[in-house]
Formats: sequence, structure tokens, C-alpha cells
Amino acid sequence: MDFLQKTTLSPTLKEYKRTFYAVVFTLLLFNVHKSSCFNLDTSDATRVTRTGAAGSLFGFSVDFHQEGNSAWLLAGAPKSQTAQPGVTEGGAVFRCDVATSISLTPNPCAPITFDTLGDDRDVDLQGNILQKTQKSGQWFGATVKSASPAKDVVIACAPRYVYYTDTFTEREPVGNCFLAAANFTQIRNYSPCKKALDSDWANNIGWNQVSYCQAGFSADFSPDAEQLLLGAVGSYFWQGQLFSKTVTYDNGVPNLGGDEKKTPEGDAWKDDFHMGYSTGSGEFTGDNVAEYVVGVPRGPGSPNHLKGHVAIYDSNLAVLQAMPEKTALIGEQMGSYFGYSLVVQDVNGDGLDDIIVGAPMYSSPREHLWDLGRVYVYHLEQPGLSPVFSDPTVLSGKVSSGRFGTSIAALGDVNQDGFNDIAVGAPYQTGEGDNNMGAVYIYHGSAEGIRAEPAQEIKASDFPEPLSAFGFSVAGAKDVDNNRYPDVAIGAYEADSVVVLKSRPVVNADVIVQVEPEFIDTENKTCTLDDGTAVVCFDINICASYTGINVPDEVDLKYEVTLDALKTVGQRVFFGGRETSQTWSSTLRKADPDSMCITQQAFLRNDIRDKLSPISVAVAYAMADPVTPQPDQLLPVLNLNQPSRRTRQVNILKDCGADNICVPDLKVFVSMQGTEMVVGSDKQLLMDVVVENAGEGAYEALLSVMLPEGVDFVGTGNPRGGAIITCNLQEEDQRLLVCDLGNPFTARRTQLGLRLSTVQLTGDSNSLDFEFSVNSTNAEEPGNEADNHITFPVPVKVNASLSVRGVSLPEQVVFMKMERESEDITDERDIGPEVTHRYEIRNVGPSDISSSKLKIQWPVHTRTGEDLLYLLAVNVTQGNGRCTVNGDVNPKGISTESASAAQTAEALYALDSSRAARHRRAAATSDKEVAQMARPTVPSSTVRHKKKDRKRRKKKGKRHGLKKKKLVSFSPPTLTDCINAECIVIDCMLERLNKDNIAVVQIRSRLWVDTLLEGGFKETTLTSVADFEVLEFPYAITADVLPTARAEIVTTANPSKPSVGKRPVPLWIIILSACAGLLLLVLIVLVLFKCGFFKRQTMQEYTAIKRNPPTSESPDASSGYISDKTDY
Repeated sequence: MDFLQKTTLSPTLKEYKRTFYAVVFTLLLFNVHKSSCFNLDTSDATRVTRTGAAGSLFGFSVDFHQEGNSAWLLAGAPKSQTAQPGVTEGGAVFRCDVATSISLTPNPCAPITFDTLGDDRDVDLQGNILQKTQKSGQWFGATVKSASPAKDVVIACAPRYVYYTDTFTEREPVGNCFLAAANFTQIRNYSPCKKALDSDWANNIGWNQVSYCQAGFSADFSPDAEQLLLGAVGSYFWQGQLFSKTVTYDNGVPNLGGDEKKTPEGDAWKDDFHMGYSTGSGEFTGDNVAEYVVGVPRGPGSPNHLKGHVAIYDSNLAVLQAMPEKTALIGEQMGSYFGYSLVVQDVNGDGLDDIIVGAPMYSSPREHLWDLGRVYVYHLEQPGLSPVFSDPTVLSGKVSSGRFGTSIAALGDVNQDGFNDIAVGAPYQTGEGDNNMGAVYIYHGSAEGIRAEPAQEIKASDFPEPLSAFGFSVAGAKDVDNNRYPDVAIGAYEADSVVVLKSRPVVNADVIVQVEPEFIDTENKTCTLDDGTAVVCFDINICASYTGINVPDEVDLKYEVTLDALKTVGQRVFFGGRETSQTWSSTLRKADPDSMCITQQAFLRNDIRDKLSPISVAVAYAMADPVTPQPDQLLPVLNLNQPSRRTRQVNILKDCGADNICVPDLKVFVSMQGTEMVVGSDKQLLMDVVVENAGEGAYEALLSVMLPEGVDFVGTGNPRGGAIITCNLQEEDQRLLVCDLGNPFTARRTQLGLRLSTVQLTGDSNSLDFEFSVNSTNAEEPGNEADNHITFPVPVKVNASLSVRGVSLPEQVVFMKMERESEDITDERDIGPEVTHRYEIRNVGPSDISSSKLKIQWPVHTRTGEDLLYLLAVNVTQGNGRCTVNGDVNPKGISTESASAAQTAEALYALDSSRAARHRRAAATSDKEVAQMARPTVPSSTVRHKKKDRKRRKKKGKRHGLKKKKLVSFSPPTLTDCINAECIVIDCMLERLNKDNIAVVQIRSRLWVDTLLEGGFKETTLTSVADFEVLEFPYAITADVLPTARAEIVTTANPSKPSVGKRPVPLWIIILSACAGLLLLVLIVLVLFKCGFFKRQTMQEYTAIKRNPPTSESPDASSGYISDKTDY
């Protein structure tokens, strides 16, 4: 019970691992890859490998030959050394025993004696005995072909055989062939070009027609073996030629006295076509008489020059199909050598012969893959004098330089499924880590034609012995071990080896899987586990039978049963040992029907969530091979082209009516708190989501939210109308938020809030599009899905609040008469006290600013043009930016110095330490809210210069062109700003200013004291004004309004002492004032007199009062007299 209760929606790591290993195990045991192994057995137990002498090219050509009850491998070794006298590397054909992997004779391969005479010799006209032929290097065995089982005859050719003409003056490689019959005891020689050459010389035709024909470059027999076909690629200036020779038989011995036909010489533009590279025969006209096909790899001429083609001739060597106007079989790429190899075989079971053509040098320049090779399968669709073929099925090589299609072999029905198969060699294919070279691909036929994917890939690296050029030659269609399945021989001439692979019997298994009951009720717990837990259970019944050709009476099958196979995690059912898969073997016997069935019980977990989807039961099966196969034991194999897996389903009963089908009707509604989001804001986005089900129960109902880029999930609010809803981001996609609504989510409405963070917004879009969708594992009625999805846009804005503040250093200055003349100003200290204004711009946010501008109006002159605040420097001391002045800085070229460290420290203190207290003076984003900065006064001292420097300064001042000006006196103003003074404009362009970042602009100047003194200024306020505006935000979004702000800085200037008026006071004012004073004095005296101020008390009066002091009730108690006890 504890185990069942611990099962949750989120599988544990242990469950993941268990499922993973179960899947891998199933794949390894039962889902064998098609191209790695089917019924050609590559095991050491049955594989036969035959080798020749090193360097003999043993395996350059191969074929099987059957004679009586014996089957042989024929292997050509065109550079083999023979016993012929005077012949070096004349070549040979070997006959090898391949019935068993263990040779029954000391030497399993023996050369066939075709020729023992050595080079022919003849007498010339002068009586000299001269060499007539050259058999050294003739490459005998380069071509080998057996006519069995039609006739017990074999042809072997030496295409490089050399013959000397009757005059002994010309050396002609005409080629030579031998036919062998009667167990290789009857040998017949056939060299059509040698005969023609002698005839040509007799008729003075010359050597230039067939003297280089190389007859026997390719060879084949007609299906009845009564016509011998030879390809001669060198005839007629290498146009090539096809010979057809009628062969008759006398007690099985071939007779070459029949008719001989040959294709004539073509036009000169056909030179170098190389007709005869490959030959074959089949029936294409419907007259039951064989036609002949021949490969022309360098034809067919313009406009398909060098693309290659295949020509078809009738039995009289009249062209049936050779040119494009007759829908000839033409290659698709120049230089691909289309027609290098070909075979004729019916591969789709329609009774009509098909043509399979190789183009081993086909390349893919776009992919930089060269000599990949291709094979084209043409299906005969309509026989006739102009037969119609289908568009080709194209099989392509996989590895560059592999030359797929160098060899093609008709295998017959290698898997006994009723359709013939083919083998294709890629002798130069190499793979990563392969020490050997070459591969052979087996393709199965079908009613639709050749299957596009190989049924088996056999690589040279699959075998322990070194093999190179594996697949240069391939042969099949013969059963050499009498198991009723054709076998395959593969030559590897560079390793002087031939490998024979035998076909395994194919088992056609029929497996039936049933479950009982098919519908289970989660409340009907009729089974009990070992720990006493009551659970639901059901039975799995597996029954199997099999058929096949030459299959054994007993076969062992192994089964892998996987419960709830469609779920990779969180399986709902298990076997008795609580595992979700089991493997076992069973022996099937044809004579015992009871052995064909197995029953197993499975149990349902008590805490399943998915009650909607059916529970699948998957049964995979394969042959159970013996641990150690016996030598030459061909084990049966399951048919690759039949299913090896069966699946059944168990349904869970649901409260969804009589049909047990729940049809929900889900809807989703979304709203948000607020109207927009601002880039950079740390305020959470709150969204309200309402999900409603107006139908039947929704199983495993989920709400999915696709979050836009830059939005992060924070959490959920408390839902209303249901249980707690959990939401989680998916591991595979952190933008996908999935909320579990319930299982089932019954007909009701629920609401939840989503809390989202937008601090990561990049400002690339002016809208955040949230994709909301609600769904369940059971489908809704068609047409009701529209309200399951909603796209909710949230507007995105950019905005920044600004704070512009300023400070004057010092806030008040004192000016006084300087101890120098006006023309002596050479140093900035001679001007007057230093006045520095610092403006601080802070981006309060939330959005960043990419560029902005601070425009400062600086009072530099009075209205009459006298210097006021003499500008010395403008700098951006914090942040990035630059300032330009619409005028001159230090226009008089006066010697300057940097701001003092003390003043810098005071500026930092003024701007940073008291921001909270002075926040009311900060400028708001509105132009109307302008605040003046109040700072403690920093006293300024006037620099007093020594008298002995006056002359030096005076001379220096003259050099600078400073002249004494006559100042015009006017009424002193109380305010000096850009209204009553002349200002210059300072433009400061500031770069990126992120949220909470600060930029500081400092303007340093000197108060021109002479202007204030000579103008009669008293207390004066000097004001600069700064206007700040945002020019651009660093986002793709355009701001609705670009923020602005304004601030001003005021510096107060006071003279060192109050000014005294210089006008004399009028006399009448003095006289009037004196009279008024005297009159006031008289009045005061009279009042005092009336009050008795001047009257003195006598001693008697004082004594009387002292003796009789007044009481508190006395009317005189309130008088001013005090008793003598009072303390003074």
C-alpha cells in the first residue's frame, strides 16, 4: 500500500531509469535494425571464406555453379600464376567447395584446367617459327559466368588476350574465352574478334575495326543457355560491340558451330562509347524470345553526352530501345558511368523482367561527395517492340568514394517471401574506425518494387579476416547448402578472398495478444497483493503460431511485455513483482497446440491520475537463439518484413454516460490589474485567469501559458472556486507555464492569479503577447475549441522620472576692492572669488535613457557688456558626455588653475549627504516645478597680492590687451539672471543613463569683482538655469512623451561692508530735525512733571508710612509701595 501511495505525478529518478533501461532492452532484443542483420548469416559458424595466392586478384569475378548434386564456388584470379609453359600471370578460374564452413579437402579451391598449351606459335613466310599469341597478363578469369541450372556449362574469359596477325606485325588485344562442360572436362575455345581479324586481313580490311575489341570484357547466357553474349568494349575505336553466339548441346557438351551475330560499327560520333561493359538478357517484347541488354557507360551522345545508357536488342541484334526518342534508359549525370553494371530480374512479382542498372561514379558536388554511386531499378510496365519502363527507383550510396553499384547481383528470393531480391556492392566504402574496405547491401523485392531501404548491410569490417575491395564482385541465386534458400558469394580481390554467406530459414510468426477484461472499473478491486492491498487486475493472454519454408518443428520465442507502453514515465499498471515489463521465453511446437499460449496477470495502481487514456499492453517477440550455435547450424530468423510487436488496450470505465466518453467544454478568460507595463519597472504584473468547464469531466486538464520573452513567473494567488492549483515551468521550455486544473476537472469555474516579473524586458516590442490555452486529454466537440485559447496583449511603454539638482560652490561670496588695477588682471585669482555651479542629473527610472541633453544658460555679461561670471571651464565630472559652449571659454586667455580639492569635497558633500533633507528642492519632470538649491555658505577669502608684484602684473595685463573701462553707474538690481543679464548657452550631450545612475556637469567661473564695485552693486544674486530633456530611449519602443526637467542655481554676492551714501544732507533737513528733537524733549519733561517725577518725599512721610503700612484690603494695596521685608 505504501508503494502505491508514494506514486505521484512527478516520477522519481529511479522510475526514469527503470523506464529508460526497459526501452533500451526492448530495442536491443526485439527491434533489430533492418540493415544490420536479416537472414544472410554472417556468423563464424556458417560463413565460408576462400582465399587465393597473394596478388592473384582472387575474387575479381565470382559465380556459383551447380552440376548434378554438387555446388561450387567459381572464383576468377586474373593475375594467378599457372602451369602453362612460358606464360606469366596468365590468370585462372578456381573451383571451391563451399558446402560447409569446414573444408572436407586439404585444398578447398583448385584451378580449373581450361588451357595447358601456353602461347601459340606459327611459321611465317620465311619459315621462321614465331609467337602467335601472348597469354602472359591476359587476365584470364576476369569474367566468369555459369549457365546452371539451365545448362551445366561455364564460360571464362581473358579480355586482355593478345593475338598476332598473319603477318606477325601487329599485336592485337582481341580477347579470348573458353567454355567448360561435363564437370569441366569438355573445353571449347571462342574468340570472335580473332576470327574476324583473320578475315579482315584476308580481305585487306585492316586492323582498325575489331583488333582491340577485348571480347569477354563481359559475358552472359540467355535464360535457356542457348545464346552466349559477349561484350567487346574496344571494337570500332572503342565504340564497343555485342556478340551473340548460338550454342547447341550434344549430351550436355556445348557446340559453337551455330550462328554468330554482332552489332555493326556506328557513326564516328559513337567512338569511345564502350558498349559491352555489361551484358544481360530478358524477355521484354512478350514473344517468349529473349532480348539482350548491354551497358554503354559513355553514351549515348548529344544532348546526353557521357551520361551513359542501356541499349536493348532483339535476338537478331536489331535495336529495340537505344536512343532517347524511344525513351531509352539514360543516366542522369555526365561521367556517372551509367551501365557499368546491370542485371535482369523480376523484382515486383508481376512476371515481367525488370532492369537494374548501376552508375558507380555518380557524385553529389553540392555536398562535396564524390563517387557515391547509384543504382536505378526500371520496372517493365508494357512489353512490346518498344517496351515501356517505369520511372526508375533510385538507390543511392552513402559514403563518398564507395562506388555503390560497382557490382549488382540477382539473388533470387533470398528470404522466400515470393519476391526476388538483389545485392549491390560498394567495394571502396569505408567507415569511421573501419580497418577494412567495402560493403554489400541486400535489397528485398515487393509488390511495389524494390524496397527503398536495405534489408541488410554487410560490411568488410564485420569479419575478423582482413578484406579489401569487398563487394567488387557479387553472385547469388544458387542454393549451395540445399536448405531451399539461395546463398551469396562476395569477392574481395584486393585481399584475394571470397566470402560465402548462407541464408537462414525465415519464420513467419503470428502472435495474438488479448486482454481480459477490456474495460476495468477502478472501484472493482478483486485482486490482492502480497501485502494485502486490494487492487484492480486483468489478464494478458499471448498465443503464437508460425510457418515458413524449411523451418524446424520447434522454435523458441522470447517475449518482452511492456505495460502502459505509451507512457514513458508514471506507468499505471505493474506485474506481481511491481515491475512494468517482463521478459520470458517459450518453446512453440507445431504438434502441441497447448504450447502456443501464455497467460500473465497485471495490476492497476490505486493512485492513478490518467483515467482517460487507455492502458496499452505491448508484446515484442523475437527468436531465442541458442547460446552457442553448432558449426554450420543455420538458425531460423523472424521475417523482417512482418511486425515483431503486437499491442492491445485496456480501457478504464469513466462516469461519462453510457458511451463511457467524456466530452468537456473548456473556456479561458483573462484580465489584468493595471493597463500597461513600463520597461525597467520592478512592479509585478498581476493577471487574473478564469477557467470554466461547461461540459463533462475534463481529464488531466491543464492550463498552459506561453510567457513572452523577458517575463518571469513569480507565483500564483489563491484560486477561488476549487482546490489549490499548482503551476510549474517546464524544464524543456522555461517560457511554458503549465497549471494542473484537476483530474478530472469537473463542470465548474475556477479562478487563479498569476504574479509575473517584467524586470528582464528588453523593450523590443510595444506589446507582450501572452498565449493562454486550456485543454485535456479527452477531446471536445468539434467547433468548441475556439474559446480554449486566447492571446492576451499587454501594452509596453518606456518612461523615466528625472531629478535635476544643483549646488553653488560657494553659495555666498564676498567681494571687495582688489589691491590691483583693472589692467593688471593676468591670473584668474585677480578676477575675483571662484564661483562653481554643479548640476546633478539622476534617472529615477524605471526605464534607461540612451541619450539626453542638458542646456545651461550662464550669465556671463551684464546688459551693458561688462564681465559678470567669467567662464573658465565646463566638464562632465560623472557619467559619459561632452559639453559645447555657444561662445568662448576664458576668452581673455587668463591663466587658470584647477578647482581646489576642498571645493571638490564640498561639492560631493553638498550633492550626496543631504539629498533626503533637500528633496523638496529637486526639480520635478514638469517645467513648472523649479526649485532653488539652498546650501550652507562656504566662506571665500580674497587673495591679497603684494605691492611688489603690481608692476609685473601691470605689464602682463598690457600684453593681454586688457584696458580699463569706464563703468556706467546704475541702480543696483537685487537679481542677476538671464532676464537682466547676457547669458551664453552651454549644451551638454549625455550618453546612456541607466536607472538610478547619475551624471554631473560642473561649470567653473570667477566673479568679475570690478564690475560689481564700479557698478555700485550691493547684495546680488547670480542665477544659472539648466533645462534637461531626454532625446532617446535605448529601446525599439517609441516613447509617448520625452521627459524634461528644469533646475536653477543661485549664488549670492555681498560687498565686504555696507555702502555709505556720498551726497551731503540738505541744511533744512538738519534744522528741522533739531527743532523736532527739542520739542519732543519739552513734552517729555512736562509729562514727567505732571506725574510727580520731580517731587521728593520728606522724612516724616516716610516714617508714617513705615509705621502704618497699608493692608491688602486697603485701597492702596495695589500701589507701588513695598514692605521693608521685601527682598530686592
